[in-house]
Amino acid sequence: MIKILLTLLFSINTFGYVINVNSIKVEPTFEIRFNLYSDQSTDASAVLDCQSFFKKIDFFDKKGLLVSENYITMGECEYLYEQTMSCLDKSLNKCLDSDYIFSDTCSCD
Repeated sequence: MIKILLTLLFSINTFGYVINVNSIKVEPTFEIRFNLYSDQSTDASAVLDCQSFFKKIDFFDKKGLLVSENYITMGECEYLYEQTMSCLDKSLNKCLDSDYIFSDTCSCD
């Protein structure tokens, strides 16, 4: 019985939530808190918060519900911003995966 419960526990949400970002906007009333999304769909989005006391990147589903919350350091926040901007500056998308947020790849292919 314990093995079955452990199997179920570890098999739920085993895949990260992936967003193919091609737009970034500063949130109103903030200086370094960013909305990351695809302007070609409303499927999902992320918020990269480098301004609040707790730095983090949150992933939201198409209904706007929080599906993943990742706490990060200020250095990691800067890295994610720079990686995203690097991809967007090359007219590419940035692939964000909630299970591996520090991937330096642009495309989700």
